[in-house]
Amino acid sequence: MQKSSKGLGIGALITGIVSFVMLFVTLPAMCGAANARSVEGTVGSMIALPAIGLIAGIVGIILGAIGMKKASLYGQSKGLAITGMILGIVGTVLCGIVTLCNVAALASI
Repeated sequence: MQKSSKGLGIGALITGIVSFVMLFVTLPAMCGAANARSVEGTVGSMIALPAIGLIAGIVGIILGAIGMKKASLYGQSKGLAITGMILGIVGTVLCGIVTLCNVAALASI
């Protein structure tokens, strides 16, 4: 029976996409907080959504690295693992920046 690394590549791709998408889900919450009279309703989403993207991005990086190693070990394609890892890196960096900006904005209120 031949081993496969496709599952790790798919997992890396899914978590990388989730990490990247959390950036665009966070933007309406930030705009709503800027226009709202009270910030209490949007504080949770301003911190939680980018944090979820941050965690998903880290998981995507880890799964992508393991998937690439197994794919090269078994002589299979690394495309899914590489794509998931790249999306995970971009999502992690951008979600980290958004999280820091949101914390700084909430601290100044």
